[in-house]
Amino acid sequence: MLRIISPAGQTFIDTCERVLRKPSNQDVVNTLFDVIAHYFESIRPDNYDDDMNIITLVERASNCCETCLDTTSVERREILATMPEMQDSVKAMLILSGLGYSVLKPIFSRTTAIGSLMRKKLAPVTEPILEQLTILRQ
Repeated sequence: MLRIISPAGQTFIDTCERVLRKPSNQDVVNTLFDVIAHYFESIRPDNYDDDMNIITLVERASNCCETCLDTTSVERREILATMPEMQDSVKAMLILSGLGYSVLKPIFSRTTAIGSLMRKKLAPVTEPILEQLTILRQ
């Protein structure tokens, strides 16, 4: 949490958002997802796998916050217990920690589009991610 609210963390969020809004090709998007996931890997729950799509990822992150299903994270439980208002931020970080090619696969397996057409096809995936970045920017 401290890392993301620091000036460097906010710069990271801003840069990710800019790249996600105008990626030039599929490699850029794939690399960006890997970089974001790596940045948040310390909070990644054990029940995440490499077959998750964006819907599954959001559902699992919600479950981790609302029910504390991931009982291995004492820190996450403590943060949510002492600062319940941080639930949206924790959920956003959990979602971002699970990004990877599996989230992009349903779209990239059907198209080789680049530029603005690729961005239109990626909207169902990028919009929820942009929402999470916005939450972490506040």
